[in-house]
Amino acid sequence: MKTMIVGHRGSSAEAPENTLASLTLAWADGADGVEFDVLMTRDGRAVVHHDENLRRTTGRNALVAELTLDEIRLLDAGSWKGERWKGERIPTLSEALSSAPAARRLFVEVKCGPEIVPALFCDVKESGKDTDQVAFVGFSVDTMRAVKDAFPAHRAILNLEVGTYGGESAKQAVRVAKREGFEGLGPGVRDTVDQAALRAMLDAGLEVFMWTVDSISLARLCREWGVHYVVTNNPGLLRRQLDA
Repeated sequence: MKTMIVGHRGSSAEAPENTLASLTLAWADGADGVEFDVLMTRDGRAVVHHDENLRRTTGRNALVAELTLDEIRLLDAGSWKGERWKGERIPTLSEALSSAPAARRLFVEVKCGPEIVPALFCDVKESGKDTDQVAFVGFSVDTMRAVKDAFPAHRAILNLEVGTYGGESAKQAVRVAKREGFEGLGPGVRDTVDQAALRAMLDAGLEVFMWTVDSISLARLCREWGVHYVVTNNPGLLRRQLDA
């Protein structure tokens, strides 16, 4: 089984996260897929942004949910990363979906509640992407249940916080995923991995979406263990090193 390299918010080590520049760079870097985050605007549009507040990436102290799409499109989401990226905008979900070459994977992480599902459904349907190309990721069981109900043929992956998936936590996560019909689990890691927990997930027939892996040694271990997806801020570097 091939371990796929997934760009975390694109190629976010170099480019401003969750922008078209970052996603495009990830594709150029040889990523098998990209992960990006979605939130809903005041006027019901799905946009690609991680934080509820826009301040960190745009300097505007406002919530995504407080502004319309037109207002959000005026913001500069690139300058914080460097002058080279000045003028990068916060993309819509439609634009992010359109960025993907054929056969590359898109992992849409839902950062708000089930209220965004109609917007997701509209954009994914209009994108023409097949069910295997677009998967959904999230931390909330309730939100992921609503997403799975709307997208029964698409993969749904339940994320787990860093350091919370060992022992009984892993077993409970497996039980929840199987009960809800989710296809995978996304354990977060720092420096070490609970291999027994991973084995429980894999033995249950679940896909493992490991984030965020920037160490080549850890990436190689993940490949040895049979992890399906390695999510990294630097997909180009991992691609070169794993293929070497």
